[in-house]
Amino acid sequence: MMRGVARMLCAGVFAACALVACAEPEASSLCPAYDEFLATLSALPSDPTAGTAEEAADLVESVRAAADQLAAADDGRHSADLSALVIALDDLERTLRAVDADADPSTWREAFDDSADEVVDAAVALDDALAQECADEA
Repeated sequence: MMRGVARMLCAGVFAACALVACAEPEASSLCPAYDEFLATLSALPSDPTAGTAEEAADLVESVRAAADQLAAADDGRHSADLSALVIALDDLERTLRAVDADADPSTWREAFDDSADEVVDAAVALDDALAQECADEA
């Protein structure tokens, strides 16, 4: 169960990239936007299912907003990876918004984990692509 939560947060995925600096001049706006995206992820609680589904959906919405800012900074080279991430985030948010307000997390945890796995897969692909654009700050 915690595996899905950890995946949603992408903490392991992005831990090595917590602070990045741009290695290429054309990536000058992309890397700072990626920093903001990572900061949004790092601000998430370790277990978003500890609260309500609505609270978890609000957290997903904040990640979606950061992904939108990242997409705005992209010059199109990562549009497929960004689109996949946005679609996965939207699916996760829809899943969470469909849960009854008073539902116990145990009733929606499995659906959350399944959708979160899709978010992680998309985030990993994006991270792999951006790692080629941005290098660790020396």
